[in-house]
Amino acid sequence: MAKDIKSVVDTWKKKRWHPIVAPKLFSERVIGESPALEPAMMIGRTVKSNLTNLTGDIKKQHVEVTFEVDKVMGDTAYTYIRSFEINPSAMKRFVRRGKKRVDDSFKCRTSDSKTVVIKPFLVTKAMTTNSIITKLRKTAREVLTRGISGSTYDQICNDFVLYNLQKSMKAVLNKIYPLKICEIRMMSLIKGAGKQAEEVIVTQSITEEVKAPEAAPAESGAKSGKEEKAEEAKAEKEEKEEKKEKKAPKKEEKESKEEKPKKQKKKEE
Repeated sequence: MAKDIKSVVDTWKKKRWHPIVAPKLFSERVIGESPALEPAMMIGRTVKSNLTNLTGDIKKQHVEVTFEVDKVMGDTAYTYIRSFEINPSAMKRFVRRGKKRVDDSFKCRTSDSKTVVIKPFLVTKAMTTNSIITKLRKTAREVLTRGISGSTYDQICNDFVLYNLQKSMKAVLNKIYPLKICEIRMMSLIKGAGKQAEEVIVTQSITEEVKAPEAAPAESGAKSGKEEKAEEAKAEKEEKEEKKEKKAPKKEEKESKEEKPKKQKKKEE
């Protein structure tokens, strides 16, 4: 009998290539393509690109930009900037002997209610004390939080690309101690942080409205926790004393046994 032959459909042939477009900050240029069966399947995909390819500035080739697709119109996928990050190999070249490296990591809130993780990176021109390093770290955090809280996320990305954030930070920190490198080694957006904050505020308001039930008055015959602890302590002491009393006669018997042979030796002498 002839065997039934099952037809296998190659899903790869059904896929179509969709162009991925950068945001308006980079003039909506095409940064890549990706295959998908349906355009909606493109949402959530990420693309990495070098900042030199986007701006044409060779000095920024050590910075990588991560884009994420958030909407699709027709066959074209549109993205937003998810993070900027300096390559680890470039970080190693910045640090040399006889210099101090200063790192930090903290979260900031933009004016459009978006949470951003900032990681500044500083390198001093010479060795210095720990007190100056802590002051540099603290001042850098204050400068960046002040600048980020007063601007939107798109403005912050623009300032990062144009090096405005780094310049403003370096101008203030050089008054404390001269710096060789003043960079932001990573800046990333926490997705959905604004919605979570709104949910927390709502749940807090609900819990404040609901009052906790009043505790029932304690019964007259019931004992307090302090009294119970005192009784337990007394019982433990009594048990210890009983054990000591039991051990005492045993010691006396041992001593009497040891004294008897000594007396017999003296009589013989």
